[in-house]
Amino acid sequence: MEDKLSELVQKFRVAIENAKRDHIFDNDFCFNHFPRGCCGPTSDMLAEYLCKNGYDTIRVCGWCGDQSHAWLVLKDEKVREPQKHYFVAPDKIKDILSLYSGRSCMEPVDITHYEATDIEWGLIIDITADQFPEMLNMPIYIGFMDDFHKKFEFDQAYDYSGLRDRRLEFLYEQICSYIEK
Repeated sequence: MEDKLSELVQKFRVAIENAKRDHIFDNDFCFNHFPRGCCGPTSDMLAEYLCKNGYDTIRVCGWCGDQSHAWLVLKDEKVREPQKHYFVAPDKIKDILSLYSGRSCMEPVDITHYEATDIEWGLIIDITADQFPEMLNMPIYIGFMDDFHKKFEFDQAYDYSGLRDRRLEFLYEQICSYIEK
């Protein structure tokens, strides 16, 4: 399984590099600097590609000082499902919330989210770590928590649920056109 995953990740990274070489990203405010400054959108598109090939992933974001970074974690048996949490609006504000949200706020809202401990043993998939000097020689990292990823303080993680942006859909289509079938 890890060999197939590694092959898919490698193909996707090479496709991005080839598209960049062919100036596909020249007019994109973010991808024209790949891999710098585009770890979030890259993670989203890689998650889409992996999803279409049978892999579920979790997008993880962390901070180190004023620098953020995003990567994926493979959703498998090493990842703990987050404990369910629900928000129940206090009675005093339900009517106000309903008025402003345009929908009823009578039902509890699922606010379940991953904690750092839920994903700490998961397999990391990172194809933009080489934007950082200490990872310059490692354009693809597939492995478990290492010193580099530990330096980023956990901010959030969530299940990948699809590309939600037309710009990313367009870039994704362009990248996929470079993947050898």
